[in-house]
Amino acid sequence: MMNQLEVFFDYFCPFCQKGHYYLKKLYPAYPNVEIVWRPWSDEHPRPEAGMCMLGLYFALDSGADIWEYHDRMYQATILKQMDISTIDAFVECFKGLLDSDALREALQNGDYAKAQRDENLKAYEKYGIWEIPAYRMNEMKLDSVLGVNISKDQIKDFIDAAKWD
Repeated sequence: MMNQLEVFFDYFCPFCQKGHYYLKKLYPAYPNVEIVWRPWSDEHPRPEAGMCMLGLYFALDSGADIWEYHDRMYQATILKQMDISTIDAFVECFKGLLDSDALREALQNGDYAKAQRDENLKAYEKYGIWEIPAYRMNEMKLDSVLGVNISKDQIKDFIDAAKWD
């Protein structure tokens, strides 16, 4: 039986970036776990934060390599601190991974904006997410504590405890 691991994260969060790399290393050991990506935004003062989230929805709908999308986002936002505040600069990050023209059009048209608002509401109201990264699976939860990272071992232990065989 397939288990769904919901991952709540933000591309501007260094703890989320670490959690992403931990999960990327752990994931191959869990073939019966499907990840549901839940981008979360704490009403960033940075307009590009919204584009990062909307771009993920576009990448998911496009069937792109989501791990690669995440890697490029964390490179741009945290590791290289690139200026991706314009649509053109943002789209440039994904050449060769996403259809640039279609991505640009989706961002300009506001495609996925409602999905992002709905996900944020769901994160607060349904899941009680206040700190990220946060993980949910089979009625169990693992939440960050303000200013404290979740370790690779904690993620592994959580998946082991929450998964159904």
